[in-house]
Amino acid sequence: MVPEPLEKVSLICNADGRRVWETNDKEIVIIEYEDAASAMLSEHLCGVLLRHGVRSAFREHYAGGAFAASALSLIKLRAAVRVRESDIAVSFVTETGRTINRQEAERLKIVPPRKLDGMVDDATHAGRVLRAHLELAGLELVEAQFRFGLLPNTALVMESFDPLLCRFWDPKTDAAVTDFRALAERLGGKQA
Repeated sequence: MVPEPLEKVSLICNADGRRVWETNDKEIVIIEYEDAASAMLSEHLCGVLLRHGVRSAFREHYAGGAFAASALSLIKLRAAVRVRESDIAVSFVTETGRTINRQEAERLKIVPPRKLDGMVDDATHAGRVLRAHLELAGLELVEAQFRFGLLPNTALVMESFDPLLCRFWDPKTDAAVTDFRALAERLGGKQA
């Protein structure tokens, strides 16, 4: 539950297993996941990213799968990292789900090249941090997508960590990991 005096005012977005609410504080939004396991994993991995210097809009976690985050002007392009051995490749994903390269992203002129550079740098850093964290638990990060936005001062930040935009792999079982509750617990996350 979201503590007082922060109140939901209107629904901004309801997609991808989460809802984003405008609040009575114009600088804060509430992000709610439809299931507690996604919220638990998001909270844990967002904390890992923050401790390793990844700038995020994340502010605070509340019970019931809700998060407070800084209100952003979302960039209509996600940065996607693909992890291969020691290499991390970054591409971009449009609102329609089409994967494009850097040159195509520049041609779309959604954000200036300098902001694209920031998205690539932050997504690469986040991918390395997540890869290292997952390796400690014997897991692999295959792919992750990150939403970015601009604060009112035009600073670029990652919106939040969304496990629904990631693919995790367990080399011992040679299978994808889709149980987010078990994954969060294996990584040392708290019970939701």
